[in-house]
Amino acid sequence: MSKQTVPTTALQIATLTLKQHIPSLTEDDLRTALQNHFKGSKGHSKRQQQPDRLLSPVAAAEMLNICRKSLDAMASRGLISKIVIFKPHTRGDGRRVGGRVGYKLSEIQRFVVGGVV
Repeated sequence: MSKQTVPTTALQIATLTLKQHIPSLTEDDLRTALQNHFKGSKGHSKRQQQPDRLLSPVAAAEMLNICRKSLDAMASRGLISKIVIFKPHTRGDGRRVGGRVGYKLSEIQRFVVGGVV
């Protein structure tokens, strides 16, 4: 009896879903795309090093949404903990900003294949 592998990580779920759009996509391609996507998050360093776009912007956005959904599910089960990345506060001109929630990277890395999100 061959054991059916169940997609457990955000990366695997994203790969399976995106294969409908891009049949030749592998998990490694996706990992590279994600690494490139999240590289250089300080300041505007993203602008200088435009990585080779492996995914179309639509596919990349969809992939990140899928990852977010599975991370939400993991957080609701208590496998990973949520953290506030950008605290809610009021700017000088009265605008309210913030309240962005994220997840602890170190905790996610235990689940994701290859240790890279």
